[in-house]
Amino acid sequence: MAYVPKKPDRVRRPFEPEQPPEALPLHAHNVENDAFDRAMFNEMLEDSPVLQGLVERGGTVFTPFGALLQDIFSSLYKYNIKLNARDDMVRSNLQNRSYVEQILERPEYQQLRKFTILNEPAAAIGATSLAQHVLAEIEKRVADEANDLADQEQSLQDAAEELEALQDLLERMQDQPLEDEIRERLEAAQEQYDQAQAEYDEQAQDFDESSQDMQDMVERSIEQGYEQALEDLQENMQLMEGFGDEAGAMQRLSINQRLMLAKKLRGSEKLKKLAKMVGKFKRLALAQQKKREQDQYEEMYDVMMGNEISRLIPTELVALKHPVLRKDFKRRYLEGKLLQYNIRGEDEKGKGALVVCIDGSYSMEGEKELWSKAVTLALLDIATRQKRDFRAIHFGSKKDPLKLMEFPKGERPEERLEKIELLAEYFIGGGTDFEKPLQAAIHSLEEGSKQRGDIVFITDGDCVVSPRWLADFKRAKERMEVSVFSILVDMGINTPATVREFSDKVTSVSRLTSEEVKDIFASL
Repeated sequence: MAYVPKKPDRVRRPFEPEQPPEALPLHAHNVENDAFDRAMFNEMLEDSPVLQGLVERGGTVFTPFGALLQDIFSSLYKYNIKLNARDDMVRSNLQNRSYVEQILERPEYQQLRKFTILNEPAAAIGATSLAQHVLAEIEKRVADEANDLADQEQSLQDAAEELEALQDLLERMQDQPLEDEIRERLEAAQEQYDQAQAEYDEQAQDFDESSQDMQDMVERSIEQGYEQALEDLQENMQLMEGFGDEAGAMQRLSINQRLMLAKKLRGSEKLKKLAKMVGKFKRLALAQQKKREQDQYEEMYDVMMGNEISRLIPTELVALKHPVLRKDFKRRYLEGKLLQYNIRGEDEKGKGALVVCIDGSYSMEGEKELWSKAVTLALLDIATRQKRDFRAIHFGSKKDPLKLMEFPKGERPEERLEKIELLAEYFIGGGTDFEKPLQAAIHSLEEGSKQRGDIVFITDGDCVVSPRWLADFKRAKERMEVSVFSILVDMGINTPATVREFSDKVTSVSRLTSEEVKDIFASL
């Protein structure tokens, strides 16, 4: 917050000491804020290299840019918006006023506020998009004038502080030998202050006139900024839904991570398209899983202590008819120490890892690649909900190296995000070989949990496998109780003969929709 003192009366001889001019606090921000708002913004700034970079870039060409960014953030985040009076504003920051007013007056403002009000990450994304577009216009036009005005404002402040200090010194040096020398220095300081004030007023007037010429250009930049902000937020929410592995998990990402995601989405068409697809696939997968849970049977496999009446063993129920044992029954009921059956569903018997093999051959490039990765991310969501380890294997020809990506159960969302981005972007673009990825899949299951696992094999081609390899693979699959589900994508003239030899279930897909693989989702 800057302080500009009242202009003192011009000094005349004989000089009489006056009280130092009172400093009137002027606001650096157009949108009214309090200590809590400023502390929250500063904390967010400290934790986000993305925002720091934006403020640093803006500050080099436009001194009040940091205050402008906070104004935009406050206008999107705060519930009640109130502007400070113009007369209470630092003059050089009044250029920000025209930007803030136009932002508030645009019809898109209320639409954007639906996403950002009291939502710190969303407000940060929206403010960043708007501020970047405004900054681009500032860099073209008014930066030099605004910076000169800010420098002149600082010179005026320095002159006022020197004048105040000399007035205070003169009061303390009454009837001292140095009194006349201090009076001369005070007169010089007064002249310097008057000159600084005159130069500041002249420069401020020129700045105000040039600011009026900026209105049309600013309006266009803000309109573009709103378009970008709404697009960034919608894509970010799609990515949160699509790439999140459980309800609300991705919402725990830091603001800086959310801003980095928005930046990556702007630079990757593949990531944008995939984020739009995955949400629908995941919703279908979840629906199929819930339907399966309702249909599956339960079994009694152990005896445990508890107090659930419907699961008590028969001998405990007999105690209710005995006058003495009934009291003991009530005591053990309250303590949860009655004997009862332990029941589990089919899914609770224990499952090993889920391994997905993704065909990265040239023929998969494009829509088929995106579809296969949308299926893969939906399967990752199933594995996470079932508390299973997950592995993705990208494969091509025999010469192409396999790309193994591991997603252990219990992994934190922020740790998983980078792997998900790599999975979405990675593409080999080679030939087709079945033996190498399937061998790697069975080997990874063998090294991991001894519980039964599943392999999902996604391809659009056919490949001959050797009889010896096929026999060894089947023996290992049977020994480890591994199930193989194969998905044949848009096969055309290709036949699934080879795939059927090593698969427990084969699904042929002719249309690249989520409905085509709902049986796979229900089987896992």
